[in-house]
Amino acid sequence: MVTTQDDTCGACIQNLPEFSNTICALQYEFPVDQLIRSFKFNRQLAAGRVLSHLLCAYVIDNEIPRPDLLIPVPLHYLRMVTRGFNQAWEVANHVSKILGIPVLGTSLRRRKNTVAQSGLSRKQRRKNVRGAFYWHARLPSGCHVALIDDVMTTGTTVNECARVLRNAGAKQVDVWVTARAIPRAR
Repeated sequence: MVTTQDDTCGACIQNLPEFSNTICALQYEFPVDQLIRSFKFNRQLAAGRVLSHLLCAYVIDNEIPRPDLLIPVPLHYLRMVTRGFNQAWEVANHVSKILGIPVLGTSLRRRKNTVAQSGLSRKQRRKNVRGAFYWHARLPSGCHVALIDDVMTTGTTVNECARVLRNAGAKQVDVWVTARAIPRAR
């Protein structure tokens, strides 16, 4: 599924996102949600490879324009120590190998050890991640980057990351995720 700013939902129309497009291979629902949880919380790295391959197949099949760089959403070092790996980094590395796009994996950093986003409202999520990320490197001026994560729910984390990347000089920031939670109609 590809969403662009032309496909913007009502909440996003009020506050346009910092990223241009969202590329996702799957909807975050059963059984995909179970596969992602196994990958993320049970360290089943094979599940991450499957998800990465599905994302790459989607990009190839839909002839998605390739970015100059892949940038994984970072974890705070305390969460990294607890979890033992960064799932976004794993996905980015697999995508890089398959599509031949370089990963710049240590320049976007998380300075705040935020609480988990699950269970928070959209407003609470925005407040939780505001100022949580910073850029620590030189980004090639005018480059097109894809921000990589395992799953996108409200988009607040990737939006904050995209804001930082735009301020660092990225011309275009797309979000590539293995799955996306689609809001239910009310």
